Amino acid sequence: LANHSYFNLASHAFSCGVLDHVLYMPSEYFTPTDEESIPTREVLATNGGVMDFQKGRIMSEAIAAFGMSQAGLTKEDVTRDVTERTRCKTDVAVSQSKQPYGFDHNYVMKQNPDPTKLNVAGRIDHPASKRRMTVYTNAPGVQLYTS
Repeated sequence: LANHSYFNLASHAFSCGVLDHVLYMPSEYFTPTDEESIPTREVLATNGGVMDFQKGRIMSEAIAAFGMSQAGLTKEDVTRDVTERTRCKTDVAVSQSKQPYGFDHNYVMKQNPDPTKLNVAGRIDHPASKRRMTVYTNAPGVQLYTS
C-alpha cells in the first residue's frame, strides 16, 4: 500500500516550498539507507539526532542538519543550499557537487495495541498561515521524502 502525496501548506504561490514548515513525527526509530538509498535492513533509534522529529523541527533546519551530518557538507554549504534558493523552486537541496540531499527514509510507527485504531503518523504545521495537517495510519512505517 502506498500513497505518494506531497503537501505545501503555504500555497503554491509561496516560492520557498516547505522550508518554513514544522514537521512532527512520533517515531522513535527509522530504517537507514546506503549510498544508493537502499534500506540496509537495520532499524536505528532517532535518539534526538538528525533523524528525530518527535519534538517537531523546522524543515530548513532539519535539511541543513542532514546535509552536514549525512552528506558530509559544511555549515557554509548547507546554509547556501538551503537559503540561496537552490531549493526554493524545487524543494530539493543541491550540493556543490550537484548531488541532491535530504530525507528519503522510512520511519517505524508506534503501533496502537488496538488494531482497529489509527496512529498519528505525523503532523506538519505552517506557522505563518496557521495551517496544520495531521496524518493517521495503521501502517507499520511512513516514508519521509524531501529530495
